[in-house]
Amino acid sequence: MEAKHQINAAFLLGTYMMLEHGMSAAAAASAIEAIPNILSGFRDATFCVKDFEITLRDCFMGLQRAMAIGWFKADTFDLALYQQLESIGDLSLIGNQFVAFRGPR
Repeated sequence: MEAKHQINAAFLLGTYMMLEHGMSAAAAASAIEAIPNILSGFRDATFCVKDFEITLRDCFMGLQRAMAIGWFKADTFDLALYQQLESIGDLSLIGNQFVAFRGPR
């Protein structure tokens, strides 16, 4: 498996452990970091030159913070709205506070 697919799969696994099993960001990161050969750097969906490093632990901590302040609630996540917004402009509505774009094309 390519490194970029490996790190994305690790991200999905960690967020699953947090959302479905109630693990903390630190516990999810520790579990993922225990897997041999998992790279630490996460890559977003853009094709630009990567000029900063973000780890899976950083991503998990961001999700934990978003849940703590009510920006993300798994039980009220609207998949249909997510898919609609993604199809019209690669954007994501995060709570009522923040809109995230995938990146420049």
